[in-house]
Amino acid sequence: MHIYLVRHGDAVSAHPSGDRPLSDLGRREAQRMADFLAHAGVCIGTIVHSGKARAAQTAEILTDGLDGNIKLDVWPGLHPNDPVAPVAARLSRTGSDLMVVGHLPFMAKLAGHLVYGGDDAILELHTTAITCLLRSDAGMWLIEWLMYPALLGVD
Repeated sequence: MHIYLVRHGDAVSAHPSGDRPLSDLGRREAQRMADFLAHAGVCIGTIVHSGKARAAQTAEILTDGLDGNIKLDVWPGLHPNDPVAPVAARLSRTGSDLMVVGHLPFMAKLAGHLVYGGDDAILELHTTAITCLLRSDAGMWLIEWLMYPALLGVD
């Protein structure tokens, strides 16, 4: 089983609503990552996100780029400073490949919690970075790969 942890794309610095949407760069980052994932043959049924505009828009672009039939869902507990243990427990009960789109520092801490059981960040996640975690037969989460938009020519 694979879990794909994604930090949302670059967002505008301010928005009247306070809920910052993606910038033009953020949309390009998300589209390039969607192209990469499609080319890599990533197949998932669901993308979950925090509900914040920048995470929702990133999830929508990834959904469109992979397969328009992917289910989008808002999960509570994915905001920047939420505790990671409840989401980690939920992911451990999940039986199918899943993508999670969220924010820092939450996403980096979630990776740490899944991989080694602590809540320290173990990854540097730039905007729209994706890390793929694999759950081994022994139930341990392993980092299988990590991709940044800059490695794909997005700047």
